Amino acid sequence: MRTEAPLPLVRPRRRRWWPRVLVGLGLVLLAGTLLLAGLMSSARDPAPLPVPSQTAGLPLRTHLFGSEAADAIRQLHRTPFPLTGAAVAIYGADSPSATLWVARSWGGWGARLLTTWMTRAIAGSDTPFTPVGSRREQGVLVYELTGMGQTHFYFQVGDRVYWLAVAPDQAEQGLRDLLGFASDATQMGKSVDD
Repeated sequence: MRTEAPLPLVRPRRRRWWPRVLVGLGLVLLAGTLLLAGLMSSARDPAPLPVPSQTAGLPLRTHLFGSEAADAIRQLHRTPFPLTGAAVAIYGADSPSATLWVARSWGGWGARLLTTWMTRAIAGSDTPFTPVGSRREQGVLVYELTGMGQTHFYFQVGDRVYWLAVAPDQAEQGLRDLLGFASDATQMGKSVDD
């Protein structure tokens, strides 16, 4: 009778998963760092944003773009929220009959966050503004305020937040003009950025 020698035990090869996990985490960390660096860079040097050449029948008198405009916007709010683009425009021949502030943040979610923050700040603090209400105009949620002898509108279109301060008798025309411009500017931005 012949006996066979027992086969040696072969241990199954252990898969070493932890090096793969560490490499994956490292790649995610690297990508996140690069993304954050890009976002912070754009917030340090905001891009100039276009403004209409006239609003409410008033010609553009003067403007600020980019970093200068972002500094002016931040001074108004007394908070350093991140802007990736900015513009301030004053309309009217003699005294400012209308002023427009435009701020761009990181995508639509950033602009929604800015709009929500402004709405809460106005509702919850002592400001010179009295909320009139909100309404939909041309598919955009527009907030209306009064204060400092003017009518104020602010709203979000795409990744931008617009605030228009205008004389009450020119308010509705100014709002219509700005909504048309904002819609066109967003469409132009999409075709360039995509």
